[in-house]
Amino acid sequence: MDVMTKLWCNFAKYGNPNGSDDVPESKLEGFTWEKSTFEKPARFLKICLEPKMMDEYHEGRPLFWLEVQKQAAK
Repeated sequence: MDVMTKLWCNFAKYGNPNGSDDVPESKLEGFTWEKSTFEKPARFLKICLEPKMMDEYHEGRPLFWLEVQKQAAK
């Protein structure tokens, strides 16, 4: 819960869940929430006791729903 609270507070206060470089106490020790990129658009933060960056959210399940949406639109 502390990690999630810190991430939300940092985002609200600094516009960045990682905190501010100008305010060292805003940083989470040993962790950085990475930005998503065109190369890794499905990269996400798994928020748990030890938060970590992951590459596949539920192994492609979101892609399944995008396909369902395309079929429904036809």
